[in-house]
Amino acid sequence: MKDNKLEMDYDVIIVGARIAGSILATQLGRFGHRVLLLEKADFPSNTLSTSFFRAPALRVFEKVGILDEVQSAAPPMRIMWNYIDGHVISEPVEAAEEHLRFFLCERRITLDWILY
Repeated sequence: MKDNKLEMDYDVIIVGARIAGSILATQLGRFGHRVLLLEKADFPSNTLSTSFFRAPALRVFEKVGILDEVQSAAPPMRIMWNYIDGHVISEPVEAAEEHLRFFLCERRITLDWILY
């Protein structure tokens, strides 16, 4: 503080601290940028919401170092089940990386605790 005024010296201001905003702020901070992350909601939020993650999102979680924690919060879905014209068809989840051959379905409040 200078002269009783709050200095606001940021390289980036991100509005919205949900999944994308939180991860972007984390990555920019790791690259040495001064980041201000703003969110109007209280955290953690018990908003009725669930997120469904496939390999592209799982790669991002792995890159920022939270994949293990996100994965431990919900059972991985390794088989897709489809109901087509009265028939149930199952097939394994595909991903280029063997260790990412699953989907995750996480509650909003769980992700908030992990990303916060």
